[in-house]
Amino acid sequence: MTEPRQLAVVRTWRQLHEALRARSDELGWKRETLDQLANVGDGHFSKLLAPVPLKNLGPRSFEAVLGTLGLKLIVVEDTALVEAMRRRASQHNISMTRDHAKAKSGACRANRRRAKDKGGNPLLRNPDTAREFNRAMAMRRWAKSSAAQRRRAIAKANKARIAKRRRARRARSRSGRPSVSARRPSGLAAPPWPGAC
Repeated sequence: MTEPRQLAVVRTWRQLHEALRARSDELGWKRETLDQLANVGDGHFSKLLAPVPLKNLGPRSFEAVLGTLGLKLIVVEDTALVEAMRRRASQHNISMTRDHAKAKSGACRANRRRAKDKGGNPLLRNPDTAREFNRAMAMRRWAKSSAAQRRRAIAKANKARIAKRRRARRARSRSGRPSVSARRPSGLAAPPWPGAC
């Protein structure tokens, strides 16, 4: 049995992507043929193997790509990197035990609590930066949510807004304060709202 031919040495995700593109070019099959062989949707391989990928490899597509291109991965030890990591570990006195990892994680949580006690995130201390930071975090959460989750969030926000208005009206009625239309001077015309006349 002959030894398998080594096609590439991969240390990064980019190198893996380039190796898959080179293997596809070596086989000479069209992207549509690869889609049919892998039993995936049309254009799937074109998006995965584009110069700038439009899709990333997931658990299923990873197996499909390797199988269709006739590839397998062999994990080998990189002795140079192992020695470099050991030198770093000895310099920083890093223990390789799981107990140390748990202790380090606990220390990180304690540091976060202390930072919170001292005022929390410095971006949140300034009202202007806090507003921008909260807006950015909200946009990230919104982008990750599905269409159904967005609909539920919008419905919940509308429900809360209506409930707030109702509470405000009840509070005004209990205090005896006149409504907005009653407080308006008689000389001023009503705003041209639809259906006002």
